[in-house]
Amino acid sequence: MVKVVFLGGGKREEILKEQLSKTYEIVTINNADDLIRKKGEIRLGQVFIAPVSGTDQEGLIRESISLSLIEAIGYMSQGSTVLIGAANQKIKDQANRFGVRLVELGQLNELAWLNAIPTAEGTISTLMQKLETTIYGARVLITGAGRVALTLAIRLKMLGANVLLVTKNKEEVARAKALLIPATRFGCTFGEYPILINTIPVAIIDHEFLTNNKVSLYVELASTSGLVDDDLDNDIEYLVLPGIPGKYAPKEAGIYLTQIVPELIENIFPRD
Repeated sequence: MVKVVFLGGGKREEILKEQLSKTYEIVTINNADDLIRKKGEIRLGQVFIAPVSGTDQEGLIRESISLSLIEAIGYMSQGSTVLIGAANQKIKDQANRFGVRLVELGQLNELAWLNAIPTAEGTISTLMQKLETTIYGARVLITGAGRVALTLAIRLKMLGANVLLVTKNKEEVARAKALLIPATRFGCTFGEYPILINTIPVAIIDHEFLTNNKVSLYVELASTSGLVDDDLDNDIEYLVLPGIPGKYAPKEAGIYLTQIVPELIENIFPRD
């Protein structure tokens, strides 16, 4: 029987764990003490599931108590598999060093599109609480034109917001326009957009871009900051919203995982 080891996790991982426990042997490690105490079980583990919310830049698992994924990988057997939302370069380097396979769930189209739904809804809910006003009539600039950006833009537009998508890719501009979402390329935006929502996990937004568009609220949805310089002007408010599906709709986000992860494990480690 395949041994599945959960490394930290929140409510959505608990829902997944309940489902997997019907088929697989389950081990849970929530903190650094567990990691040391259960080294033997880690060595025998075949599938390791870290939270979709991932780790910080130093490799500490977000939904855990000081549990380092980098350290955990060091105890894993060669050929084992780690499932995680997204992995930074430090995690990738460590996995490569120990012969551990990484599967970034955030790169799976099915899960990414499903998670875009609660991400969009959670972002809108947060904006309404923050602004203490309606979305109707708001001017919103969204950088990026991927799953989250498109899902969010469609909902904001339906609520009456004045939305503009900005991207580097001409094809993405065309796709957005085909969906009736106004879009343009970087370097072509000069207007008044008090709200800027970034979905691009690359440092691409500089002070000039913020100034040209009169941004007063910067919302970060990307796993890595889109800002070239993290020191924003004092008159710009910075709002980071990581892991929205797990915070705003953990039950539904957990159900999404149960629809995808069991089949993924079965494909990697087929049962006899």
